[in-house]
Amino acid sequence: MVKNLNTVDRGTSISIGALSSAGDNSIVLNATGTDFHPSGTNAFYVKPIRYDTLTSNMLAWNKSTGEIIDVGEISGGGSVGTLQEVIDKGNDTNKNINFTNNVHVTATGIDSRVDIGHETGVTNGGLRGVAIGSNAGNQEQDKDSVAIGTSAGRKYQNSYSVAVGHYAGYDRQDKYSVAVGNDAGRNYQNSYSVAIGSSAGLTNQGENSIAIGAYSNALSNSIVLNATGTAFHPSRTDGFFVNPIAIGDGTSNILEYSSDKQILDTGVTVASIKDEINQEIAKRIAGDELLQDNIDNGDVGLQSQIDNLGSQINNLTLQDVTNNGANTNHEITIYNNLIVTGNLQVNGTETIVNTEKLLVEDPIIELANNLVDPNQDVGIIMRQLPPTANVASAYIHPAKKVVS
Repeated sequence: MVKNLNTVDRGTSISIGALSSAGDNSIVLNATGTDFHPSGTNAFYVKPIRYDTLTSNMLAWNKSTGEIIDVGEISGGGSVGTLQEVIDKGNDTNKNINFTNNVHVTATGIDSRVDIGHETGVTNGGLRGVAIGSNAGNQEQDKDSVAIGTSAGRKYQNSYSVAVGHYAGYDRQDKYSVAVGNDAGRNYQNSYSVAIGSSAGLTNQGENSIAIGAYSNALSNSIVLNATGTAFHPSRTDGFFVNPIAIGDGTSNILEYSSDKQILDTGVTVASIKDEINQEIAKRIAGDELLQDNIDNGDVGLQSQIDNLGSQINNLTLQDVTNNGANTNHEITIYNNLIVTGNLQVNGTETIVNTEKLLVEDPIIELANNLVDPNQDVGIIMRQLPPTANVASAYIHPAKKVVS
């Protein structure tokens, strides 16, 4: 039974129910017994609607015919069914989607990919690739590669490579390489290389190289550590380069680079070597009366030789010193660059690297080398300033997968 047919405005609006009214070209059905005056036009309004979570079918509006239709049963909870049921009807929306709980993205098929963001993985995205961020992995991202950040790995990112950061690995990042940081490995980062830090390995980073620190770069088979905050691009291959190194005052011990590629403390200070040489000179002078007479009489040539010897003392090489002994049990402080051509082995319980950039050439970084618990999770934590939570990438053992 229809009560209170208030108005029927020919061709413009329909208002049915007490205390109801409709705008132009609109339909209002009101069974509340209270005022219901929607302000919109060209619309259909119904009030009330009974809420039923499971027993009713879902309705839809066919925008071509204007018909309200039954689209089937709702098998899941909620007023609109499960997420799967909804996206089966159409998986595009022009609205923002807000998640108030955790979101898990799992690509289970052998051909599956994860693409999140505007224009991600658009052209020939490779198998099992991950592209997150606007234009990440946009063109020809190869299989099993990861690009996270705006335009990260955007063009021709090669297989098994990782680019994290704004424009990291932007163009032709080669296989098995890693670039972390704004513009890290941006253009033509070669295979098996690692660039960490803003603009680290910016252009043409060499194969099998490590560049760590802002504006650092390395040629092939080299390691570069740069904490200057300015560009540091050594021009040699097969080397170890560090900048800066503090200048010493002579009290620090001299280091030795051993035949088995270790950097060792010789236990000998530069100052002690100078003292020993000066003492030896004094002894020789004291034992030679003629020599002493020449000195006392102002022998300019002899004085010149002594001055030259002092200059030689001040320019002693590490090889000169370590020929006298290459071991020490003293702490060593180096005040300038330390360049090691070979392996660096550090034996201890803690290693602290206070640099702005850390470059690692090896494409595979091993964690938990002395792992005892077979169920131990392993990962990397990337610190963020409060209130932003730290970011982590880890292998979760019970789930047997890597998550970020």
